[in-house]
Amino acid sequence: MITYFSKTGLHRLEQKIVEQGQLVVEAGQQVGEEAGIACDWHDNFGFEEARRRLDIESGRLKTLKSLREHAQLAPLPHIDSDRVGIGSKVSFHLGEIQKSLVIGAWAETLPKSGMVAYDSPIAKLVIGMHVGEIRDVNFQGKDIEIEVISVVNDGHEYSQNLTKLYGLESND
Repeated sequence: MITYFSKTGLHRLEQKIVEQGQLVVEAGQQVGEEAGIACDWHDNFGFEEARRRLDIESGRLKTLKSLREHAQLAPLPHIDSDRVGIGSKVSFHLGEIQKSLVIGAWAETLPKSGMVAYDSPIAKLVIGMHVGEIRDVNFQGKDIEIEVISVVNDGHEYSQNLTKLYGLESND
């Protein structure tokens, strides 16, 4: 399964993999230290705790590496497109309620700024829709109509949200 990232998000994932790898090395060293020269692991609480930590840190590293194996840069919509994609600012009616959201890549969520990840339930409803399109959907257990009112694909709002999320300037 492909997981879509922004350039900044993918860079952050790669940094986390390096950092997690270091934690695994440190946990492995602690296992060796706790076993001692005699390799005393029998009834050795320190060794058992160190071994548990190594297992946890190794599992986290495996998860991050798996995520990276399936990662791709998010295909951003063309500026002239009226289709909703990652990076779009979309306004729509969900039943009687009007909403506006910016669609982010994986784990790019800033609820207060109106940015949701593309794999969130609400984003899944609008991804691929175009201005004026109406669909009958099931959202939060209710059958409801959704209509896309506008789509802006200039990347401005998305870029601003990435800057807030990651705390740095982004060229995504």
